[in-house]
Amino acid sequence: MYLKEESKNIMERLRELTEIVVPFRETINDTNIIDTDGSKKASMRYIYKDDDASIAMIYIEAEFLHKNHFHQEREIIILLQGQAERIFESHIQELIINVPVIIEPMEHHTFYYPKESKLLVITIPASRHFPNFKSNG
Repeated sequence: MYLKEESKNIMERLRELTEIVVPFRETINDTNIIDTDGSKKASMRYIYKDDDASIAMIYIEAEFLHKNHFHQEREIIILLQGQAERIFESHIQELIINVPVIIEPMEHHTFYYPKESKLLVITIPASRHFPNFKSNG
């Protein structure tokens, strides 16, 4: 588990960062994600993508911090290999291999990967067909 003092410092730093919104239409192409210091990366390869949803495999280097961000889509994240921690609302949740984690639209989230990891990520835009249950019931 990531050290609590270090996670506290990261949370303080994350609060200072500009909020980032990632538009769905910009995420439907294969892409690389760079961490906060620009040295580590993750690569995203799409299995399926269209204007309504996407399914991607993400390969992540060890010691990768995917900084605080949010988007208008719902994400279902499944850790397939490695180790991952979700940092949100001053809490740390260790992901369990093959157990889905759901990130709601507009929900701020940060992920830390202490080990090389592999994820399956399903992205579903929020709409009348896929409402945000926190605001739409």
